[in-house]
Amino acid sequence: WVIFKHCYLGPYKEAFVIMARSLTNTWQVPIYINFDVVSKEVDGVKSQLCHVYEDTIVEFEKRLFKVIVSVCDQGGKNQNLTKHYGITPDNFHIPNPFDPSRNVIFIHDFVHEVKLLRNHVLDDTVKLPSGKSFTKTLFTKLIDTSKSSTDIASAAFSLNDYCLNVKSSDRQDTGPALKLFSRETAAMLRKLWPNDALALEVADLCEIVSDSRIAIMDIINLMPTKRNVSN
Repeated sequence: WVIFKHCYLGPYKEAFVIMARSLTNTWQVPIYINFDVVSKEVDGVKSQLCHVYEDTIVEFEKRLFKVIVSVCDQGGKNQNLTKHYGITPDNFHIPNPFDPSRNVIFIHDFVHEVKLLRNHVLDDTVKLPSGKSFTKTLFTKLIDTSKSSTDIASAAFSLNDYCLNVKSSDRQDTGPALKLFSRETAAMLRKLWPNDALALEVADLCEIVSDSRIAIMDIINLMPTKRNVSN
């Protein structure tokens, strides 16, 4: 149920919200909310979600905003959206529905990708590019070994059992996922097992994820803070 000031709406299974934010300034604002939005096409007819997505871009463009990129997580309904527009790792943009001469970049949010990767590590066997595989047990061993070590660096190591045992709604918490795939974890893997090829490759994976996040934050921080609001 959703409760507003003087009314009740629902019951609903899902809330669908669109947020707009500036790439060149600091503002962000919710601009659309709806419930149980239909995302599947029927007989080749665009879904409600497609219409909402395109209409939002058009209305923003009419008001002289330039829509550069749209970001969403990889929930089932958003996956239907990516299928409709043919979004793949090699094709990540669509024609702007207001001005087809320009593209809108279509991407999934980075933190959601990290959470999904963390969930795979906790639930499955993960295969690395080299062909080697590892499971959650590797990180459990890392935590246990660091706890028993008398080394100062090990004593300061902050990865804990909670990061490997998140359940239910706690899996939506980005903190444990980012802590797991961090430079700190990579450094500890290399310190404890400097001659273990598998540990070193997992350390490389942690570092790649961490550096990608840092690079994204650096790009955001380099953006000018004052610019015409239409941007």
